[in-house]
Amino acid sequence: MNKLKGMILGAVLAMVLSVNVFADESVKLKSVGISSGQGALTSGLFLETNFINGNDLFNVSLGGHDLYGYYWKSLVGDRLYAGPCLEFFYNVPVVSFMVFQTPVKNYITALSWIGYSAGTPDEKIEPTNWKLLYIYQSLIVSYKRFTATTAIMYFAIWQGLIDVQYNQPVTKKVNLFIDAGRNITTKVAILKMGVVYNP
Repeated sequence: MNKLKGMILGAVLAMVLSVNVFADESVKLKSVGISSGQGALTSGLFLETNFINGNDLFNVSLGGHDLYGYYWKSLVGDRLYAGPCLEFFYNVPVVSFMVFQTPVKNYITALSWIGYSAGTPDEKIEPTNWKLLYIYQSLIVSYKRFTATTAIMYFAIWQGLIDVQYNQPVTKKVNLFIDAGRNITTKVAILKMGVVYNP
């Protein structure tokens, strides 16, 4: 499995390099983050890298059971993005689509995400048996160093989530954060800490 993850990560990085070569504007690193703990969508150690390609955004993320990359095309400046996401989740490929909106710049954002898997995660790949894996819809409100998120998610069952994140600048380029909340449906606590570097 690790070999396959390495191959997929290499392919995603090759895509980044390809975009850099063929795009009118060069790809620039926007941020690198590493976190650990139980999040709304992640658990355990998690590495996230974000890139800018003109007005578009590109992401490559790696977790203990998850590897994905997405490309968000700017549709309305920095107010509306949409694009595909390719994922390898618990040994099965996942194809998904994401829409990111900013109704009120710097204060309110929303993420819509729907994904289909080729088989059942942690079992076997079934290329002819694509099925709905998840639906995720969040509303995010930010004010100064705080970010509050409320979300509904379908993953086997419908679930509700709430969490609050606090960001603490360490330097002009480095931020620490702590994220705490709760999955209202499963009663699982959310507690995650991490560091983000913005070059």
